[in-house]
Amino acid sequence: MSVSHDENLRTRLRVGTREEHEALDARLSELDLRSPDGLSRFLQLQAAALPCIRISEGVARSADLADDLLACLRLDLAVLGVDELPGGPVVEVHALAMDYVVLGSRLGTAVLRRHWADAADPLVQRASRYFDTPARPDLWRAFCVETGEMAGEGDFADRMVRDVRALFTLYDDCAGMALKAGRPIDEFT
Repeated sequence: MSVSHDENLRTRLRVGTREEHEALDARLSELDLRSPDGLSRFLQLQAAALPCIRISEGVARSADLADDLLACLRLDLAVLGVDELPGGPVVEVHALAMDYVVLGSRLGTAVLRRHWADAADPLVQRASRYFDTPARPDLWRAFCVETGEMAGEGDFADRMVRDVRALFTLYDDCAGMALKAGRPIDEFT
């Protein structure tokens, strides 16, 4: 990938991981969050991926949020009567890569929340903890300021792109497991 000399790390991450991000978004769009089946699969993939992320360097500002999200995911899966999936392999990344994915996903969750909130099914509505967890835009803004001041080229930027791609691959693999593991919708009725 060609890197502009005036590109910052935040832009480089967005551009350099667009393909993996769009592929994951396309896979997630297959899930109907208004149904117990679709919501279960979505929550399962999130709960399978989060524990697989290990910080190899730095301090993730999203670490406490990730712990809170995992607890909420587990409570929502219990409400739905669905087991967690086994996690994938551990993915070691720099803290900024985790922040990019975890904090950025909370922005996307705001959009997904609107679809989930349209559910008529009371079971789906009771599985609300994940969607009710605050997005923490303050942490995202701090991430954007920090990475906006960092170079978008060089070894460190290359590593960040690789780490974020690895996380998107982890989530995509967990999505594949969740799609295969989902129960037919008639099991919920």
